[in-house]
Amino acid sequence: MATLKITDVSKTYPNGHEALFSVNVDINDGEFVVLVGPSGCGKSTLMRMIAGLEDVTSGEINIDGKRVNDADPADRNIAMVFQNYALYPHMTVYNNMAYGLKNRGTPKDEIERRVNDAAKLLGIEEYLPRSPRQLSGGQRQRVAMGRAIVRKPSVFLFDEPLSNLDAKLRSQMRVEIRKLQRNLDVTTVYVTHDQIEAMTMADRIVVLNGGKVEQIGTPAEIYHHPASTFVAEFIGSPPMNLLSVTHDGEGTFSFTDGQKIKSARKDLPTGELLLGIRPEKIEIAAHESTKTINVQLDLVEELGAGRLLHCSSEGTTLIVAPPADHAVPKDETNLIFPPKDTYFFSTQTGLRL
Repeated sequence: MATLKITDVSKTYPNGHEALFSVNVDINDGEFVVLVGPSGCGKSTLMRMIAGLEDVTSGEINIDGKRVNDADPADRNIAMVFQNYALYPHMTVYNNMAYGLKNRGTPKDEIERRVNDAAKLLGIEEYLPRSPRQLSGGQRQRVAMGRAIVRKPSVFLFDEPLSNLDAKLRSQMRVEIRKLQRNLDVTTVYVTHDQIEAMTMADRIVVLNGGKVEQIGTPAEIYHHPASTFVAEFIGSPPMNLLSVTHDGEGTFSFTDGQKIKSARKDLPTGELLLGIRPEKIEIAAHESTKTINVQLDLVEELGAGRLLHCSSEGTTLIVAPPADHAVPKDETNLIFPPKDTYFFSTQTGLRL
């Protein structure tokens, strides 16, 4: 086990492309941290820098208090699991898992014990004599994890390991990887573009956007208190509703269609702002009042366990996720935005006010 400290790390490629800008992340011993963001945000670059597969342009990476910027990947005591499994097709499962230990000169009986222990932990004992081509995607992923486990690393690195699996298997493997990490208690960094993976697996999430850290926090903190409109829209399915409003400086907010709501937030700047609220936090009112806004119901999306209401009002669109047992409105409905669940963002910076 180990701590991982990333301090002011930046990455600029020879062609001048800046992939990362002054990234700072402290990862605790045994913590499961997920790096999440859209394609091109720098998450895989940061992962490869931790692994020693990419040079650090500036800043420092420390593993358990030791600076590893210039250390070879083999000397960092990390194990990486790739999305394409990276198994040797001509070797058996056993030899794939044992290969790294053999190269390190580990005694034969110790290799056998470690491989068998890892295979039992992962439920792949019967596959040890087989070749990778005889396995399913999920089974190959277990072999890749087994190869990492036998090394007894200080840090696990997972680079989008589930992206090649179907939806059902991804869901199953999310649970298995998380249970495995808790049992082993190994410091883990996991890269994904899938915000559901991030929310369900992480102790803490690092949201990256354009090479910069947008927010770091627990899944609950990231979801309920997004630091910016980017986080609000990226985390959550469906995403947070963001609506244009104009503040009069006294706590009254006007929508583009002229409807108004009041809030206790009189500290907010006057003028145009973005109002944010999660779909499940919007309440459906039985009658129109001074606390409601009236919207047209455009579409009902049935999801089995619940439903999504797609609503609009003169160009303003939003999604409502009412309780499963709530009656579906007809052509229009009245909505309440509870003040405690309503957030405001700057239209200039996108930051939460």
